[in-house]
Amino acid sequence: MKYPELFLRALLFKSRWPLWIRWGGRSEGANEYMQLIITDPLTLEDIFVAETYIDYIWAGVNDQNNFYPLMNALIEYIDLNSESYNKLGLKTP
Repeated sequence: MKYPELFLRALLFKSRWPLWIRWGGRSEGANEYMQLIITDPLTLEDIFVAETYIDYIWAGVNDQNNFYPLMNALIEYIDLNSESYNKLGLKTP
């Protein structure tokens, strides 16, 4: 097959356009927040935003305080809103 990655993408997203998952951040005064954002590429509408507070002094910026909660929120969002994920029988009880 000449373009296997395109075929794989077509299989994964045959019923819907792929979503754009990106990292972001925002500031509110002296507070900074790390964000994980899912954007619909057709409308450029943010359909999911999870954020964690970036604490440079006390807790620190690390996987446990920032990345794990963001990824857990993403998994929960997919679990609740994905039709293809639910068809595979992967939905958590």
